[in-house]
Amino acid sequence: MNKPNEHNQTQLAYRPIQAAQQLGISLSSLDRLTKRGEIPVSRIGGFRLYPHDALVEWLNSKAK
Repeated sequence: MNKPNEHNQTQLAYRPIQAAQQLGISLSSLDRLTKRGEIPVSRIGGFRLYPHDALVEWLNSKAK
């Protein structure tokens, strides 16, 4: 999940396909979890963005 970009920095947020890949789940699973309100998402200008830190927190909460 901490895959750095070409500038050796963590991406701040991911588009849906990227978020699903980072979490190791399918895009349809991500959509389902998003619709249920289980995964944090931001909507900016009609785009869904999944903040990196929020995904890490969500994933850690599921590991407990």
